[in-house]
Amino acid sequence: MGALELPREYRPGRGGTITTLIILALKSGLFLFIMWTEELFSRDVMVWVSVALALFVLPIMVRAPWTVTVADHSGIRHRGIFLTRRIPWTEIEDIRVATPRGPGNRANPYAYAYLTGGKRKLLMHVGDGEAGLAGEVAFLRAALARSVGTDPVPDTPAA
Repeated sequence: MGALELPREYRPGRGGTITTLIILALKSGLFLFIMWTEELFSRDVMVWVSVALALFVLPIMVRAPWTVTVADHSGIRHRGIFLTRRIPWTEIEDIRVATPRGPGNRANPYAYAYLTGGKRKLLMHVGDGEAGLAGEVAFLRAALARSVGTDPVPDTPAA
């Protein structure tokens, strides 16, 4: 693949996705098993809860392996489980690696697009592949600089 060859796709790592889906299926099945065997609620409530859970879990299990983030000549597009988000290159100010703060954070760094309006958007699956997070962020920063006609911004840590 060339230095700035677009489009470039970022997909979830198979191991993590499969493991998460198996855990989701097992927990959902265990919940339904306990609910039906213990008869905690009336039959009508148990039927409605079962249908609602199936309508929530099945789309996630079907769509999760197909989520993708694509960087192309028009910008960055992320197709998630339920919706697609597009960010044109002209709305992106910078792309950096940052570690989210907060309780329960495992201190894993992620790639973020910092938008011209001051917001930041998580770039899902960037860095999940062989090139690693730093290499992919450098690639995206170069693509951003090329698309808006500026020099690449030196790598600065996130605030």
